[in-house]
Amino acid sequence: DIYQSDLLGFNVGFTNATLDSEVLDLGGVGDIIFNRGLQRHAEGFDAGGFHQGVVSFTDPNGDGLLRCDSEQCDVSVGETEFLGPSQPEHNRTVFADVRVFDWITISTLFEGRGGHLTATDSEAFRCGFNSTRGCRAVADPTASLEDQAAFIADRFLGSAEGFVEDGTFWRWREFSVAFDMPSLVTNSLSQLDGLRLTLSGRNLKTFTNFSGIDPETVEGGGSANFSQSEFNTQPPVRQFMIRLDYRF
Repeated sequence: DIYQSDLLGFNVGFTNATLDSEVLDLGGVGDIIFNRGLQRHAEGFDAGGFHQGVVSFTDPNGDGLLRCDSEQCDVSVGETEFLGPSQPEHNRTVFADVRVFDWITISTLFEGRGGHLTATDSEAFRCGFNSTRGCRAVADPTASLEDQAAFIADRFLGSAEGFVEDGTFWRWREFSVAFDMPSLVTNSLSQLDGLRLTLSGRNLKTFTNFSGIDPETVEGGGSANFSQSEFNTQPPVRQFMIRLDYRF
């Protein structure tokens, strides 16, 4: 509680959960590779971390277009390296509520996750199987060199590093306004002990640099342990609700 009085009440809170992992021993077997080769369990690294060949590129003639054919390739892929963890290293929430008399309560909640990577498999799919349409790296002449290099490396050189991004985000998770009927009114109504009207919204806005559909989506709905990629998956929907509660 920050402040409480008969007129006004104000509460605010903060939570922080952290996660750290390391594969210590695989029992003599090699790396366990999954999620279309993007992730793996490897000794000495985070469980399910992203491992890919590091992509580099040059634009020798400065025309803004990368070339890769039998004569010349402006994109190269280095040795496979650990790119980063797939599971959020921190999960944080900030919440607050304000009470005015005993009639109105305003509440809000923000949630953030970060310190991990997420694959933009929807874009990789568009570029890999429908490269003449829908893939900006091919269809848009103003596409960045980074986007072009990501496409070329994934399509021809065996590395999807360009489709793995920082998955950090903050989401305005909830906001609600609740109106409580004053006891002076409810006491005058037969057999009615309380009445509350709540207006609320959920998943109102996301703050992130992630370029995919949504940084919180996980292919398969999270049914596959450690897999961290969005692939044509329904993101959390925005919801609005009106609710009436009454007590007898």
